[in-house]
Amino acid sequence: MKEDSVGINTNLNEAQMKVKMTEDDLKNWKKFRSSKSSRISKNEVELIAKLYSKYMNKKYVVPCTCNGKRIQGWIDQINKVYEFSVSA
Repeated sequence: MKEDSVGINTNLNEAQMKVKMTEDDLKNWKKFRSSKSSRISKNEVELIAKLYSKYMNKKYVVPCTCNGKRIQGWIDQINKVYEFSVSA
């Protein structure tokens, strides 16, 4: 498994690659991605944590906002699921 410098698995396993987001999650993630802000709000961090736990099959944990690399890693993984969901 490929991991980045903070130990975040940046690859999705085969089962995760076949998971499609729900319509509500697609809508919420599309809205998040369309944001022009360079800052992430508390609600957005909670959305990231919710979707990460749901689609990566992990325990729900809201990450510390001081760890931008971890949050970005989660965003990258959620983006992969999102891209699969809209292309399938």
